[in-house]
Amino acid sequence: MGLSSSQARLLNLTSRMHQIEYKAAKIEAEKLQMANESRRVHEDYLFALEQSKIQVKVLNTDGSIDYIDATYNILTERGYQLKLEGEDKEIVSEQTAHNYETANGNQDYFVALETGRVTDTDQTVNGYKEVYTADQLAAVLSSSTITSNVRLMSDINMSGMNISPKMLYNAVFDGNGHSITGLSKALFSYIYGNNAVVKNLNVSGNSSSNAILANTLSGGKIENVKVSGSVNSSQDNVGALVGTMNSGTINSCSVDASVVSTKSVVGVLVGQVKGGSISNCSAKGTVHGDNKLGGFAGTIQNATVSNCSSNSNVTGTYLIIDNKWGYDAQVGGFAASVSASTISYCSSSGDTYAEGCLSGGFVSYAYDNTIIQNCDSYVNVHANTSGTYGNYTYTDPNTGQQVNRGTAPLVAGFIGGVHGVNISNSNAYGSVDINDTTAAQNITYGGFVAGVTDRNSSNTISNCYTAIPDSDAHFVNSPTTDISTQNVQSTPVGNSISVAPPVINPTTTVDDSGSDEARDLFNRMAANGYATMEEDDPRIEYGDDNKWLTNMVNEGQLFIYKPVDFQEELYQVSVAVDTNLQEVEDKSLLRKAEAKYEADMKRIDLKDRKFDYDLAALDNERNAIKQEIETLKTVAKDNVERTFKLFS
Repeated sequence: MGLSSSQARLLNLTSRMHQIEYKAAKIEAEKLQMANESRRVHEDYLFALEQSKIQVKVLNTDGSIDYIDATYNILTERGYQLKLEGEDKEIVSEQTAHNYETANGNQDYFVALETGRVTDTDQTVNGYKEVYTADQLAAVLSSSTITSNVRLMSDINMSGMNISPKMLYNAVFDGNGHSITGLSKALFSYIYGNNAVVKNLNVSGNSSSNAILANTLSGGKIENVKVSGSVNSSQDNVGALVGTMNSGTINSCSVDASVVSTKSVVGVLVGQVKGGSISNCSAKGTVHGDNKLGGFAGTIQNATVSNCSSNSNVTGTYLIIDNKWGYDAQVGGFAASVSASTISYCSSSGDTYAEGCLSGGFVSYAYDNTIIQNCDSYVNVHANTSGTYGNYTYTDPNTGQQVNRGTAPLVAGFIGGVHGVNISNSNAYGSVDINDTTAAQNITYGGFVAGVTDRNSSNTISNCYTAIPDSDAHFVNSPTTDISTQNVQSTPVGNSISVAPPVINPTTTVDDSGSDEARDLFNRMAANGYATMEEDDPRIEYGDDNKWLTNMVNEGQLFIYKPVDFQEELYQVSVAVDTNLQEVEDKSLLRKAEAKYEADMKRIDLKDRKFDYDLAALDNERNAIKQEIETLKTVAKDNVERTFKLFS
């Protein structure tokens, strides 16, 4: 038997009621979720009210001061260093790491690379090849002839680098106040050409060449150069600064060196001077060799020397050359021999030791129209004539016969022998010491000049003075017909000889824009080590994010450092102690939060109203269904009772 219509309707209403209850429960759940969302929106707003941000002070072009939002990149650009928690190494870019490794500990080179002044393949700046390292200098010296301008930018040690001397041809080698040390040979073989210049340089070494700086100078100029060390050579023409000077100028240079040669023509500053001019130079050290030895120069010819000084000990031995006694064994406090030259306002001091024929406190032998004026000697002249050195004969190698030389050695406080010279306004303050007095009768020695080497020469001495005692050492121990002495002074002639030291200072530096920051970075990398940024380093992603910076600092995961009072050491700082930093209310974030809060709350309110409306509609429908169900139940009950009555 099928269902009656009332029964079917009742089932339908019951199903409908279940659907209403399900929808109502769902709406209630959504209302609860919406309440949670409302609470979260409110909490976000409260959080925004408490939010702050870190700012850094900036100076505007008009002199006013503003604060801008600080980020990792902005702070590092302003000299701060920021480290993540537990991090010690300096974090740098791959290029900076490459520059640091290329510089290999040379701060100036790193600064030049970091600021873009040079690259690791091109160091040319304003027409000069800049040299920062020993390898770079070795590369310059790899060419047999240097024709491009060179400028040192660092002190360079060439120890252990076997570099042969090279020619500098019509180019400038600017030491820039720096030093080259550790040379085992001369730096240059030749300095050649009128436009060749070596200047503003310190150079030292233990050289086996003719010199420490240059074997030969032919034209060009050497100025403001300081040389130290030693020369040990087996060649003629040896000096610490220059071996042979053919022409050119040497100005404002100094030497402090030991110079030794097994051969001849040896001086502390220059070995052989054949032309040119030398001024405002000083020589200090020792000289040892066979003959023609001088505390300043070995020999000087066709040149001018002014305002120079020597303070050297010079030791020589008598030579028999080709089995002949000769005047080549010459030792002078300033120079061994001078010819066709002018020497003025120069001085010599120290000691000379000689076994042989010509010795002088200032010059051993001067000839050929040489002019010496306003010069002083403070040298103690020591002469040894014992043994065979007192025998002034030699054996002719062709005949085997003894031949009388006929002339004794000449030893004097100022000049040993003269031959066509003009000496004026000069003084001899030292002493003359004949070690073997028994041989003194074979020696011509004088307080100022010992004698004339050519009776046909014209020699003039005027306004000169000697402090050497007159006992057997006359002012000029020579016949009056050979020399004219005028106004021999009883008191010293007043000379003003003052040799200034070379001025050797850096004139070109790498202190361009950004160099201070690069130096600070170099020091931090050297002190703390360094590493390149990893791809996942948060500073790459958030380098320009103020919020990230503020949160990381406030949560103690990022620390700020900076140098204090221009010192290299870094100190940790905070917003509370650094006057260039401040933490302020994040008004922009607050405004965004307020706008979001209002929008979210309006959206939530609308949804809440709709939920309430839907619930009210469901409740009305629920009540209607309940009423209909009750009606159907009553009808069904009446129908059942009626049926039972009918069948009963």
